[in-house]
Amino acid sequence: MYAQSIWDITRLEKIKTSLSQPYYSVAYQELLKAADEELTKRPLSVMMKEKTPASGDKHDYMSQARYYWPDPSQPDGKPYISRDGISNPELEKLDRVRLGEMANSVTTLSLAYYFSNNEQYAQKATELIRVWFLNEDTRMNPNLNFAQVVPGRFNDQGRNYGVIDTYSFVEMLDAIQLLSQSKAFTAKDEKQLKEWFGKLLDWILTSKQGQEEGSQKNNHSVAYDAQVIAFALYNGNRKVAEKYLNEFPAKRIYAQIEPDGSQPEELTRTLAFHYSQYNLAHMIDIFLMGKKIGISIDQSTSADGRNFYKAVDFLTPYIDKDVSAWPYQQISGWKDKIQELCEDLYRIYTLNPSRTDYLKFYKANRILKPESRFNLLYVQADEVVSATNKTKLNDGWEFIRQDMANAWEVVRPAAYDSPQSVPLWTKVTLPHCFNAEDAVDPDMNYYQGAGWYRIALDIDNPYPNGRVILEFEGAGQKTDVYIYTAKVASHTGGYDGWRADITEAAAEFKQTDVCREQYNGKISIIIRCDNIRNTEQIPSDMSDFNLYGGLYRYVNLAYVPQISFQYIRADAVTDERGKSGNLHITTSLYNPTKSSDAATVTVRVKDPTGKEIYRNSLSQSLDKKDLDIVSFGLKNPILWSVDNPQLYTCELTLDINGFRTQAVERFGFRHYEFKEKGPFFLNGKRLLLKGTHRHEDHAGIGSAMTEELMIKEIKLIKDMGANFIRLGHYQQSDIILRLCDELGILVWEEIPWCRGGLGGEAYKEQARRMLTNMIEQHRNHPSIILWGLGNENDWAGDFETFDKDAIRSFMKELHKLAHQLDNGRLTSIRRCDFCKDIVDVYSPSIWAGWYSRAFRNYREMSDAGIENTTRFFHAEWGGDSHARRHAEGSFEEVSNAAKTGDWSESYIVRLFDWHLKEQEKMPQLSGSAFWTFKDFSTPLRPENPVPYVNQKGVVERDLTPKESYYVFQSYWTDKPMIHIYGHTWSVRWGEKNEKKEILVYSNCPEAELFVNGVSQGKKQRNSQDFPAAGLRWEVTLNEGTNSLRAVGFNKKQQITDEIRQEYQTEKWGEEAQIAITQTPLSNDTILIQAELKDKNGIRCLDSRKFIEFGIAGNGKLIQNQGTSVGSRKVQAYNGVACIKVAKFGKCAVSAKAGDSITNIFVME
Repeated sequence: MYAQSIWDITRLEKIKTSLSQPYYSVAYQELLKAADEELTKRPLSVMMKEKTPASGDKHDYMSQARYYWPDPSQPDGKPYISRDGISNPELEKLDRVRLGEMANSVTTLSLAYYFSNNEQYAQKATELIRVWFLNEDTRMNPNLNFAQVVPGRFNDQGRNYGVIDTYSFVEMLDAIQLLSQSKAFTAKDEKQLKEWFGKLLDWILTSKQGQEEGSQKNNHSVAYDAQVIAFALYNGNRKVAEKYLNEFPAKRIYAQIEPDGSQPEELTRTLAFHYSQYNLAHMIDIFLMGKKIGISIDQSTSADGRNFYKAVDFLTPYIDKDVSAWPYQQISGWKDKIQELCEDLYRIYTLNPSRTDYLKFYKANRILKPESRFNLLYVQADEVVSATNKTKLNDGWEFIRQDMANAWEVVRPAAYDSPQSVPLWTKVTLPHCFNAEDAVDPDMNYYQGAGWYRIALDIDNPYPNGRVILEFEGAGQKTDVYIYTAKVASHTGGYDGWRADITEAAAEFKQTDVCREQYNGKISIIIRCDNIRNTEQIPSDMSDFNLYGGLYRYVNLAYVPQISFQYIRADAVTDERGKSGNLHITTSLYNPTKSSDAATVTVRVKDPTGKEIYRNSLSQSLDKKDLDIVSFGLKNPILWSVDNPQLYTCELTLDINGFRTQAVERFGFRHYEFKEKGPFFLNGKRLLLKGTHRHEDHAGIGSAMTEELMIKEIKLIKDMGANFIRLGHYQQSDIILRLCDELGILVWEEIPWCRGGLGGEAYKEQARRMLTNMIEQHRNHPSIILWGLGNENDWAGDFETFDKDAIRSFMKELHKLAHQLDNGRLTSIRRCDFCKDIVDVYSPSIWAGWYSRAFRNYREMSDAGIENTTRFFHAEWGGDSHARRHAEGSFEEVSNAAKTGDWSESYIVRLFDWHLKEQEKMPQLSGSAFWTFKDFSTPLRPENPVPYVNQKGVVERDLTPKESYYVFQSYWTDKPMIHIYGHTWSVRWGEKNEKKEILVYSNCPEAELFVNGVSQGKKQRNSQDFPAAGLRWEVTLNEGTNSLRAVGFNKKQQITDEIRQEYQTEKWGEEAQIAITQTPLSNDTILIQAELKDKNGIRCLDSRKFIEFGIAGNGKLIQNQGTSVGSRKVQAYNGVACIKVAKFGKCAVSAKAGDSITNIFVME
């Protein structure tokens, strides 16, 4: 979608979902303010300059050398003379200032469009682009022949130094690429602009000025390279970009940086610090561009030790010093350059996260500017802003997947190759999961046992008498924490957050000789996790998901004062119509030493626009745990809704003896109601809950999902049109809840009392504790509307006896506890009929078309569920589909498809389609949540087409969408979309001239289908016309290749989708042979395809045989991903199976189907 060169689109996406956070909100509002000002300005052009270049063509860009001034000894001041470091204001009469203003305006407007989705910003940015670059009357010629002219010298021709004038285009091009989703910046605009930059690139590479600039020995040549690379990447000339990147270390780094890190050419200037930093900033741009295309050169080092990092380290000792400490000239701008260096250090950290020392420099020396655009472009707030001095402990860990005799065995000193040095440890980063791959290994059970982690940390609490806390966002399933060999904390439960206070243990260990001599003053931390089977823990091992082990969510090191905030509870209540609201805020304090010091608590409440609506300070003794902070009413609160998720902010500051700690919570005002035997209402209006489910599970990493992956997944869910998620079947990361708050997705979150029955007192105590933790930790999220107390609690098996009365009694206890903790939300369970009268909202089990009956029976089954339930919600429906498997036929007679069906995508799109069309006409339905958004691993399904994977997702385990994803989009979204069914159906089959059904899923009111360029007519969309809402055609396909194109019409807008399908009429017999082919995906990754054929070589297009892959030689299978192309054993989809191979040299890949059909493919 985007192709940024310097900016990281993943970071931008993450920031976009966090704009209401205090750290970003000011910068965002400043950006919009600046963009609004740009809307009123006239476009700039090279035609506005007061002078005409020597060429006689005003379209030629012209600028004047910055540091040249009239010679006072000459009557006309010519030729001008140099005054290094002092800018001549005559610059403003020509094009340079306007060029910079234009580039900044385009950048501002493009960013404002991207973050706000406000099309008027894109329209203005496009206008500016067209005037400066494209319109025949106003455009700039793509050359710099008259850049940095020196009056009276060189016949008023430009100089090589003028090439740097267009450096602002580098960032501008990143911004322009954010316009790709706008209506204003068309494909024609983009094509013409790329052509313009292609011509400018040619001029830079071939002109005398350009070649002279490239031969300079200072920052000019580095800036030259940066522009060449940026313009080449934008123009699509990757070959030139790669050439300049690969040559950069030898040509620039080693030539301009001395072994001690100094840059001699820059140190001779009157602004020596400025130009030293300026040159490094250009290098960072180049390194970031290289990283985007897989070329990493930032750590390149010459034989005599010259490298980029030494040049950075040459400057950092002066970052907290006055200009007088700098041994070279810097005649102005010292403080500004220090701040620019701070920003450069942060950018280096994003490039190379191992340089945490640069992050520390940044945090310690930057001047916080909430309005700075740098915050929006680069900074992750959780990396640099910490109300409690909190740091994610992602790096530096070692791990071993087995149990150890004791903690001493983990820490004992051992010489290399000594008996004490084994077993061997592996370096890992967090989040980390024991079962990253073995959860879906087709040939073994997943590991359930112990694993140990170890790390040594510098502990330096800035607060006198403060506390040192390890925060665990989730660790599975039972965890012990040690400081060296002393156990300091334990926790049972894999999904709730918890904390270990290591203050005293760390202080004691720091006094030991072991700490000083073995650990160089660092604190030894050991963590043991286990996911051992235990029927006296929840969830049950009978649950249809893996009970993962490991530190699979983030672990944080937090420094807090002697007394600090523990929980903040924000109860925001409004009436049904949102006319009046009440806010009550309390806080729980963490005060383990029972200090009764006096303190001041300051509270500020801001509305979603950032306007402060309440401020107060309270001075009191902190001798009690809970404090009432705020209680007030307000008229017409800004309401949170799924379409407009408006969030308020509460900022609490605790001031004790001059030391401050701050906590920030967000909350929202909304009112909701499940009507008895009726629909759901949000803020007084009926809302059909359009939902799905989510497991914390992903290909290749198990449950160890990073924040970036979570953002990608939740955005896919929102882009599908969902407004509801049930988090199955356990408390999930707070990151997920934050995203749901920000994107407008309602949530059912539950504890993992799932299947198996009811255990003893320890079992029940864990359930109580996990319910309490879930509510206390997540209660401020306005997205949450239901607290789930269990799932399928009617499923026996973990205990010899199954006591329904005991389960009912405990369910009542949990229901009561949930309302005591949070009386503003409802409780819920799914599938336990003998407890349905206890909870507020109940979902019976209805699987029409999958586990029972046919999908056409859905309405009848749901109506019965509504009638027999006080407050009904339909959680879990749908069915499995083997990605890439398709089938011919109508499926009208299929029922109980889990046992009798073909598990094809062709069937499941029809099942989903039928449910969705029916739900649109069910006025009493509160809503539903299909099971599930993403395929996930499960130990209970070894026989599935992808072994050990529940394949009911609409995306695969790696987030690759299946065909059914687009069915939901066609019903649930407003943004125009169109999708021809069968993007992965490469070969269809049937009789010659047989009519074949083509399904098109779209939300456009009208669509037209073209087959091999011939229109098959237009169809009107009618959601009740099954299947595909009437957008289906019966067509005749040619034998061989066919092209299909669908056009959707939405008012004046047209959107298209195209696929190619082959049509086979040849009949096949029994599978007899297997053919293997390869498709290169990148330099070292190959896609292997194994295809089953009969004895005559005809493809067996309906074959479902299992195919197993193997490899020998210099390569490895990219396996155990739990996807259709990521398992070494997989059931064929239409006679085909694929797997990716990482190839390092010559290797041989084998494929077999059963015992008799095999083949080997050799890759040189």
